[in-house]
Amino acid sequence: IIIGAIIVGNYFSMIGAAGGMLMAAFQVMVVQTAGPVGINAANVLRPSNMALTLFSPLGSFYRYAVKERRVAWPVGISFGVGIFIGSIWLGKYATKYLPMKTYKEWLAILVVIMGIRTLYELTPKVMEKRKNIKAMVKKFNEAVAKAKAEGTAVEMGRIEPVKTGMTDYRFKFWGEEFTINPLMFGLLGVGIGVVSRSFGIGGGFLLVPAMTTLGALPMYVAVPISLIGTCFSSIGSFIGYLLNDYYPDMWLMISIIIGGFVGGMLGSRAQKLFSEKTLKIVLALTLFFLFFRFFKIEIWI
Repeated sequence: IIIGAIIVGNYFSMIGAAGGMLMAAFQVMVVQTAGPVGINAANVLRPSNMALTLFSPLGSFYRYAVKERRVAWPVGISFGVGIFIGSIWLGKYATKYLPMKTYKEWLAILVVIMGIRTLYELTPKVMEKRKNIKAMVKKFNEAVAKAKAEGTAVEMGRIEPVKTGMTDYRFKFWGEEFTINPLMFGLLGVGIGVVSRSFGIGGGFLLVPAMTTLGALPMYVAVPISLIGTCFSSIGSFIGYLLNDYYPDMWLMISIIIGGFVGGMLGSRAQKLFSEKTLKIVLALTLFFLFFRFFKIEIWI
C-alpha cells in the first residue's frame, strides 16, 4: 500500500487529478486489499483513501507554494471554500438521497467530454486563439533546452499578481497575463465538493479540466490550485464521514499517509520535466480511463 501510494501520489501531484480513484483501483487490482465485508464496506475504504488526496498535496505544497511561488491563492481559496461547503454540508444529502447509479453515468459522460475537450485544446486552431498559453509554452520549452545545454535544472516561472478581485483576478506567469473569475470557480467548487463526498475522492479529475478549459489556465498553474481544492474537499469529506459514523481503517490510512506524502514531494519535482502538451495528454488519458471505470466504481470502493 505504501509503494502504491508513492506511485499514485507522484502521478497525482503532477496532473492534480484522480488520486483517490487510482488509489482505490491500485488496492483492488494490484494489492487485492481484503477490505471489510457488508453494506457499509465502501464507507470504510472511502475515508481511508481520503488520506492520499489530503497528504499528497501537503507533500508537494512547499515546492509549489513556497519555493516556486506558482499558486494563484485567490482562486485556490475560493475553490477550496466552495468544495468544503459542498463536501461537508450539501454532500451528505447527495449520499443519502441520490442512488449512485442515478448520476454516475452522467458523471462518466461529463468526464469523457472533458477529456475530448482537453485534447482539442492542443490543436493549432485553439492554441492560436490562446496566445498567452502558446507564448508561455514557447518560453518554457526554450528554458528547458537552455537548461539541458548547460547541464542545469530548469527554473519554473512564478505567479505575479496584477489585479486581485473576487470576480476578476489577473496575474502574469512566464511574462504572459492570465485572467480568471475566483467567484465563479468557488460556485463550481460547491458542485465538485458534492461529487467528492459522494465518491470518496478529491475531485481533482473535475477541477483541473475545468481550469484548463473554462479558465484557460496552463497545467503548471492549474495543478497547484487543484491540490488546494482537493485538500479542502478531503478534509470536508473526511469530517462528513466521521459525522455519519463511517470510520477509516487506521493501518490502511497510515500507510497511505506515508506513501502519499512522499509521492507528493516527488511529483512536485517531476512535473517540470514534462511539457504542457504532455501533461494535458496524460490528463486526457486519465479522464478516458475513469470514464470506462465509472460504471464499475462499486467494485473499486
